[in-house]
Amino acid sequence: MGKVSEVCQERIVEAITTRVRVLREHVDAVRREDPDGIHDMRVASRRLRAALSEYAAFLPKAPRGELLHEARRITRLLGRPRELDVTLGLLARYHDESDAAARAAATTLMDRLRGERAQLAADCLEAADMAASETIDGMLRRLIEGTRPKGRSVVDEVARRLRRRFNALTDEYGAWIDTGEREQLHRVRVAFKKFRYACELFTPYFGDRMDVVIQELKQIQEHLGAWNDGRVLLREAGNLPDAPGMDALRAAFEEETRKHLHAFQTIAGDFFSKKRRTRLRRFFRAAQ
Repeated sequence: MGKVSEVCQERIVEAITTRVRVLREHVDAVRREDPDGIHDMRVASRRLRAALSEYAAFLPKAPRGELLHEARRITRLLGRPRELDVTLGLLARYHDESDAAARAAATTLMDRLRGERAQLAADCLEAADMAASETIDGMLRRLIEGTRPKGRSVVDEVARRLRRRFNALTDEYGAWIDTGEREQLHRVRVAFKKFRYACELFTPYFGDRMDVVIQELKQIQEHLGAWNDGRVLLREAGNLPDAPGMDALRAAFEEETRKHLHAFQTIAGDFFSKKRRTRLRRFFRAAQ
């Protein structure tokens, strides 16, 4: 194996083993149902999935598929608990800042969501147990043993994968511009996540230059994330339309989501400009 191949193999193995290690760092917190721990493990599972997906061409098929399945399962198990933790946090903040009628609506909704959240303790425990299991150790060992990148083809694949993710993101954004639909904007948000995870994964091939791109993506994602949190809360509030004060609660969060949507639109207009798209695609071809 040549020097370039050895370096590329080390990068691939390090990327995946690091992401498994980070996933496991949050096991105890998830078992305690700590909201931050749940969030961190879920993000770690997504980053592991990104590494397994973006490096798929160089990984043995069977162990890659097995480990990817486990990571997806962890993501899904923690999805609803994380969603409820965020929504309950938003409602608690709103409750403390509102008048009596609005507080009553927030309390009604929090009581219902806390009941559902309590029933999801088993999902959190299952996710933690999966992350800590020896099964993942075996999958990871087989994956590492079968990793065989060839020459500079890894560098070519990195550039190709980034262009592919960016083009997918651009297409989703264009579809949202055409339709204006909330569900389409949600798909834009997901595409931004996948693109950012790929950028983070491939930073070693670009150096400090990639950090600038990632910081820009984080800024955009903050607004999309806040917009989505409000969207989820409004969906939950829609299940209790006649509760006292619910109209005021919905109005407050509709305004909140509008503010973040406007901020996203402002930043995205520059990010998706023709000049910016050309510069990014040229940048991706500079992988080394």
